[in-house]
Amino acid sequence: MIDWLNDNTGAVQAIAVVALVIATAFYAWRTWSISSATEKQAEASVEMAKEMREQRMAEDEPVLILDIVGQELPPYLHWHAEWEVLMNEQTNEVVSPWPLPQCTVRVHNAGRGAAVSVEACYLQSDKYYFHSRRGLLLKGESNNLELSGFPAFYGGRSSWEKVALSQLGAPKPAFVIARYEDVHGRSWVSYLDLEWDPAMVPSIVSLSQGRFPLDSYS
Repeated sequence: MIDWLNDNTGAVQAIAVVALVIATAFYAWRTWSISSATEKQAEASVEMAKEMREQRMAEDEPVLILDIVGQELPPYLHWHAEWEVLMNEQTNEVVSPWPLPQCTVRVHNAGRGAAVSVEACYLQSDKYYFHSRRGLLLKGESNNLELSGFPAFYGGRSSWEKVALSQLGAPKPAFVIARYEDVHGRSWVSYLDLEWDPAMVPSIVSLSQGRFPLDSYS
C-alpha cells in the first residue's frame, strides 16, 4: 500500500486537491445559503413590522367630512332680482365680483382616530382668508366652524394652502378646505368644491368633496 502511494503521489495529491476544492465549494455554498436565508428572514421581519405599524397607524387615521349648514351675506348687500345684480344698499352700487358669504361648516370626524389641530378656511386663487380653528375632534364627533367671507389683508397664504391650491387648481368660485393631523403627526386636507347656487343667487352650494394627504407633498 505504501509502495503504491509512493508510486502514485501525484495522483493522490490531485485527488486531495479536488476533494479540498469540492469541500471548500460546498462550505461556501452552505455559508451563502445560510446567509441568504438569514437575510430573507430579516427582510420578512422588517416588512412584517412595517405592515403592523401601517395597520396600527391606519387605525388612528381621522377622516373629516365637510358640509355647509348655514350662510349669509352682510345685511347691507341685497340681491336685485329684476336686474339680477347684487347691490350695496349703503352706496347704491352694483357689487362685482360677488363676495363669499359668511359660512357655517359642519365638520364631522368619520375616521377611526382623533383629528388634531383642525383648521378651515375658504380657498381662492387670488385671495386668502382667515382660518377658523379647533384643537381636537374625536372619533365620531362633529363641530361647526364659522368661516369669514371677508378676505384677509395680512398674514399671507400658509404653505399647506399653497399645496392645496396646486392640487385642486383654480376654484370657481372657491373651495372650503380643512387641514388636520392624526396623533402621529401625519396631515391631510379635506375639501368642498363650491359653485354659485343658481336657485338662490348669490349663495354657494357644494359640488363634491374629497381628501388628500399633505405629507406626500411636503
